[in-house]
Amino acid sequence: MIEILCFGDSNTYGFTPDWKHRYGRDIRYPGALQALLGDGYYVAEDGLIGRTAAFPDGNRDGRSALETLPLSIESHGPVQYIVLMLGTNDCKATRPAPPRRSASAWTSSSGSSSACCPHGRRS
Repeated sequence: MIEILCFGDSNTYGFTPDWKHRYGRDIRYPGALQALLGDGYYVAEDGLIGRTAAFPDGNRDGRSALETLPLSIESHGPVQYIVLMLGTNDCKATRPAPPRRSASAWTSSSGSSSACCPHGRRS
């Protein structure tokens, strides 16, 4: 079985536009991906409201993907592919750097974009 991890922010979590509910698994994109791929694949989802690609959140712990992605990979492993949906929360006015620096922080911290993929595959 091929394991795919969808890791991201509130878009992966499936928050509704009114911020009061969560879409059902069949509506959220990881569930839709599972339905499209069918048997032979398992799509795990790890969506967290307020998650960032690079920056910690002064009000809530555990929001930086730089810190939490390795834990998620270990928790859901073995994982062959990872779908990342991040960056929206890095663009908030309260963040210390513009989006371009956020991407730079991710790349320099991980060594390369392939560091998050166990087999070095990139799409």
